[in-house]
Amino acid sequence: MDIASGRKLVFRLHPNEKAERAEREIRRYAPGALVFSSGNTEEMIANCDVLITKYSSTVYVGLALGKECYSEFDMDLLRQLMPIQNGCAAENIARVCQSLLAESPAIEQIGKVRLSSYDAQRGERRGLLQHIFPRRAA
Repeated sequence: MDIASGRKLVFRLHPNEKAERAEREIRRYAPGALVFSSGNTEEMIANCDVLITKYSSTVYVGLALGKECYSEFDMDLLRQLMPIQNGCAAENIARVCQSLLAESPAIEQIGKVRLSSYDAQRGERRGLLQHIFPRRAA
């Protein structure tokens, strides 16, 4: 309760949780809290200020989004194990894929496939491979 510092508490129960029992227990300690037994957990985390979890992989979502997180896990270790969130993961993946395509003529044929997707940033429909391999798309 101290961590909340007067902020609204929102609980998202685990899918295997006995909802009625858990809600009764939560109401005893946090009578004004919102309690959800379903819903998009990632969206809830994206909209929270602080994430508190016992032993859940959802803590990685909170860490990746830069949330203040509390868990029974060793938080320093989790931060070390967390994948790098530097805003260029797609570019790094594309670079690896380009090098793989350059090494294998059989894989090179993938570049000739025409798939399309909508590029929201540019407001245009582009070949999916152009997103991944901008210099190699046919």
